[in-house]
Amino acid sequence: MYRLIAVLALAGGMLTGNSALACININKASVDQLRSVKGIGPARANAIIAHRNKHGDFEKVGDLVDVKGFGAKSVAKTRRQLCVKDGKLQKIAQKSDKARERRAKRAERVKERKERRAKHIEERKEKRAAKSAERARKRAGRKAEKAKKREERKAKRAAKKAEKMKKREERKAGRAAKREARKAANSVNVNENGVVSGNVLGK
Repeated sequence: MYRLIAVLALAGGMLTGNSALACININKASVDQLRSVKGIGPARANAIIAHRNKHGDFEKVGDLVDVKGFGAKSVAKTRRQLCVKDGKLQKIAQKSDKARERRAKRAERVKERKERRAKHIEERKEKRAAKSAERARKRAGRKAEKAKKREERKAKRAAKKAEKMKKREERKAGRAAKREARKAANSVNVNENGVVSGNVLGK
Protein backbone atom coordinates (compact mmCIF):
# COMPACT_ATOMS: atom_id res chain seq x y z
CA MET A 1 0.00 0.00 0.00
CA TYR A 2 2.77 2.43 0.95
CA ARG A 3 4.65 1.61 -2.26
CA LEU A 4 1.54 2.31 -4.32
CA ILE A 5 1.02 5.65 -2.57
CA ALA A 6 4.66 6.57 -3.15
CA VAL A 7 4.50 5.66 -6.84
CA LEU A 8 1.29 7.67 -7.33
CA ALA A 9 2.83 10.64 -5.53
CA LEU A 10 5.91 10.52 -7.76
CA ALA A 11 3.69 10.18 -10.83
CA GLY A 12 1.71 13.23 -9.75
CA GLY A 13 4.88 15.19 -9.28
CA MET A 14 6.13 14.10 -12.70
CA LEU A 15 2.94 15.38 -14.35
CA THR A 16 3.52 18.84 -12.93
CA GLY A 17 7.22 18.78 -13.70
CA ASN A 18 8.20 19.43 -10.07
CA SER A 19 9.62 16.04 -9.16
CA ALA A 20 13.38 15.58 -9.20
CA LEU A 21 12.95 11.95 -10.28
CA ALA A 22 10.73 12.84 -13.24
CA CYS A 23 11.77 14.40 -16.51
CA ILE A 24 9.95 16.47 -19.09
CA ASN A 25 9.72 14.82 -22.50
CA ILE A 26 10.72 17.61 -24.87
CA ASN A 27 9.10 15.72 -27.76
CA LYS A 28 5.64 15.82 -26.11
CA ALA A 29 5.72 18.62 -23.54
CA SER A 30 3.54 21.71 -23.85
CA VAL A 31 4.71 25.28 -23.33
CA ASP A 32 3.56 25.28 -19.70
CA GLN A 33 5.32 21.99 -18.99
CA LEU A 34 8.55 23.25 -20.54
CA ARG A 35 8.33 26.48 -18.56
CA SER A 36 8.13 24.45 -15.36
CA VAL A 37 11.78 23.45 -15.95
CA LYS A 38 14.27 25.73 -14.22
CA GLY A 39 16.18 27.72 -16.84
CA ILE A 40 13.47 27.57 -19.54
CA GLY A 41 11.28 30.62 -19.95
CA PRO A 42 8.49 31.42 -22.38
CA ALA A 43 10.85 32.30 -25.26
CA ARG A 44 12.88 29.09 -24.97
CA ALA A 45 9.75 26.95 -24.51
CA ASN A 46 8.18 28.40 -27.67
CA ALA A 47 11.50 27.97 -29.52
CA ILE A 48 11.65 24.29 -28.56
CA ILE A 49 8.10 23.66 -29.82
CA ALA A 50 8.74 25.60 -33.03
CA HIS A 51 11.94 23.60 -33.69
CA ARG A 52 10.09 20.36 -32.93
CA ASN A 53 7.23 21.23 -35.29
CA LYS A 54 9.65 22.15 -38.05
CA HIS A 55 12.32 19.44 -37.75
CA GLY A 56 10.49 16.65 -35.92
CA ASP A 57 11.29 14.96 -32.61
CA PHE A 58 14.61 15.39 -30.85
CA GLU A 59 16.84 12.32 -30.82
CA LYS A 60 18.65 13.39 -27.67
CA VAL A 61 18.52 16.23 -25.16
CA GLY A 62 21.82 17.56 -26.50
CA ASP A 63 20.06 18.47 -29.76
CA LEU A 64 18.70 21.50 -27.93
CA VAL A 65 21.89 23.33 -28.86
CA ASP A 66 20.32 23.69 -32.30
CA VAL A 67 17.38 25.58 -30.80
CA LYS A 68 17.49 29.36 -30.72
CA GLY A 69 18.29 30.61 -27.23
CA PHE A 70 20.14 27.49 -26.10
CA GLY A 71 23.83 26.93 -25.75
CA ALA A 72 26.03 24.18 -24.41
CA LYS A 73 25.93 25.61 -20.86
CA SER A 74 22.15 26.09 -20.77
CA VAL A 75 21.65 22.58 -22.14
CA ALA A 76 23.98 21.16 -19.48
CA LYS A 77 22.03 22.95 -16.73
CA THR A 78 18.67 21.63 -17.87
CA ARG A 79 19.76 18.17 -19.10
CA ARG A 80 18.82 16.33 -15.90
CA GLN A 81 15.30 17.68 -16.02
CA LEU A 82 14.69 16.81 -19.67
CA CYS A 83 14.39 13.62 -21.72
CA VAL A 84 13.30 12.52 -25.20
CA LYS A 85 11.36 9.40 -24.12
CA ASP A 86 8.88 8.70 -21.39
CA GLY A 87 10.54 7.15 -18.36
CA LYS A 88 9.13 4.55 -16.05
CA LEU A 89 7.29 7.08 -13.92
CA GLN A 90 5.74 8.69 -16.99
CA LYS A 91 4.51 5.29 -18.17
CA ILE A 92 3.07 4.59 -14.72
CA ALA A 93 1.36 7.96 -14.77
CA GLN A 94 -0.04 7.31 -18.23
CA LYS A 95 -1.35 3.92 -17.14
CA SER A 96 -2.83 5.57 -14.07
CA ASP A 97 -4.51 8.18 -16.26
CA LYS A 98 -5.91 5.47 -18.52
CA ALA A 99 -7.13 3.52 -15.51
CA ARG A 100 -8.85 6.64 -14.19
CA GLU A 101 -10.45 7.20 -17.59
CA ARG A 102 -11.68 3.59 -17.65
CA ARG A 103 -13.07 3.94 -14.14
CA ALA A 104 -14.76 7.19 -15.10
CA LYS A 105 -16.28 5.56 -18.18
CA ARG A 106 -17.47 2.59 -16.13
CA ALA A 107 -18.96 4.94 -13.56
CA GLU A 108 -20.69 6.85 -16.35
CA ARG A 109 -22.08 3.62 -17.83
CA VAL A 110 -23.28 2.51 -14.40
CA LYS A 111 -24.91 5.90 -13.90
CA GLU A 112 -26.60 5.69 -17.30
CA ARG A 113 -27.85 2.17 -16.56
CA LYS A 114 -29.23 3.32 -13.22
CA GLU A 115 -30.93 6.29 -14.87
CA ARG A 116 -32.42 4.06 -17.57
CA ARG A 117 -33.59 1.57 -14.94
CA ALA A 118 -35.10 4.35 -12.82
CA LYS A 119 -36.83 5.76 -15.90
CA HIS A 120 -38.12 2.30 -16.83
CA ILE A 121 -39.42 1.74 -13.29
CA GLU A 122 -41.11 5.14 -13.33
CA GLU A 123 -42.71 4.39 -16.70
CA ARG A 124 -43.99 1.05 -15.41
CA LYS A 125 -45.42 2.78 -12.33
CA GLU A 126 -47.16 5.32 -14.54
CA LYS A 127 -48.57 2.55 -16.74
CA ARG A 128 -49.80 0.60 -13.70
CA ALA A 129 -51.35 3.76 -12.28
CA ALA A 130 -53.06 4.47 -15.62
CA LYS A 131 -54.38 0.89 -15.82
CA SER A 132 -55.59 1.07 -12.22
CA ALA A 133 -57.37 4.37 -12.92
CA GLU A 134 -58.95 2.87 -16.05
CA ARG A 135 -60.15 -0.19 -14.11
CA ALA A 136 -61.56 2.06 -11.37
CA ARG A 137 -63.35 4.15 -13.99
CA LYS A 138 -64.84 1.03 -15.58
CA ARG A 139 -65.91 -0.31 -12.17
CA ALA A 140 -67.55 3.01 -11.36
CA GLY A 141 -69.32 2.94 -14.74
CA ARG A 142 -70.58 -0.60 -14.19
CA LYS A 143 -71.72 0.30 -10.68
CA ALA A 144 -73.58 3.35 -11.95
CA GLU A 145 -75.18 1.26 -14.71
CA LYS A 146 -76.31 -1.36 -12.20
CA ALA A 147 -77.71 1.34 -9.91
CA LYS A 148 -79.56 2.85 -12.87
CA LYS A 149 -81.06 -0.51 -13.78
CA ARG A 150 -82.07 -1.12 -10.16
CA GLU A 151 -83.83 2.25 -10.08
CA GLU A 152 -85.58 1.46 -13.35
CA ARG A 153 -86.76 -1.90 -11.98
CA LYS A 154 -87.97 -0.19 -8.80
CA ALA A 155 -89.80 2.41 -10.86
CA LYS A 156 -91.43 -0.34 -12.97
CA ARG A 157 -92.49 -2.28 -9.88
CA ALA A 158 -93.87 0.90 -8.34
CA ALA A 159 -95.77 1.69 -11.55
CA LYS A 160 -97.19 -1.85 -11.67
CA LYS A 161 -98.18 -1.64 -8.03
CA ALA A 162 -99.86 1.71 -8.60
CA GLU A 163 -101.70 0.29 -11.62
CA LYS A 164 -102.89 -2.68 -9.57
CA MET A 165 -104.03 -0.38 -6.77
CA LYS A 166 -105.88 1.79 -9.29
CA LYS A 167 -107.65 -1.24 -10.78
CA ARG A 168 -108.50 -2.53 -7.31
CA GLU A 169 -109.98 0.82 -6.37
CA GLU A 170 -111.91 0.88 -9.63
CA ARG A 171 -113.29 -2.59 -8.92
CA LYS A 172 -114.21 -1.56 -5.40
CA ALA A 173 -115.89 1.53 -6.73
CA GLY A 174 -117.78 -0.58 -9.31
CA ARG A 175 -118.93 -3.04 -6.70
CA ALA A 176 -120.02 -0.20 -4.41
CA ALA A 177 -121.96 1.39 -7.27
CA LYS A 178 -123.70 -1.87 -8.01
CA ARG A 179 -124.62 -2.29 -4.37
CA GLU A 180 -126.06 1.20 -4.29
CA ALA A 181 -128.00 0.50 -7.44
CA ARG A 182 -129.47 -2.65 -5.98
CA LYS A 183 -130.41 -0.80 -2.80
CA ALA A 184 -132.09 1.89 -4.83
CA ALA A 185 -133.94 -0.69 -6.87
CA ASN A 186 -135.19 -2.45 -3.74
CA SER A 187 -136.14 0.69 -1.80
CA VAL A 188 -139.91 1.58 -1.17
CA ASN A 189 -141.15 5.15 -1.60
CA VAL A 190 -144.50 6.45 -0.17
CA ASN A 191 -145.97 9.52 -1.87
CA GLU A 192 -148.34 12.17 -0.42
CA ASN A 193 -151.46 10.17 -1.20
CA GLY A 194 -150.20 7.16 0.69
CA VAL A 195 -149.50 5.23 -2.42
CA VAL A 196 -146.56 2.91 -2.19
CA SER A 197 -144.21 3.09 -5.14
CA GLY A 198 -141.10 1.21 -6.01
CA ASN A 199 -140.16 -2.40 -5.89
CA VAL A 200 -141.00 -4.32 -2.75
CA LEU A 201 -138.75 -7.26 -1.99
CA GLY A 202 -140.62 -10.51 -1.87
CA LYS A 203 -143.56 -9.23 -3.89
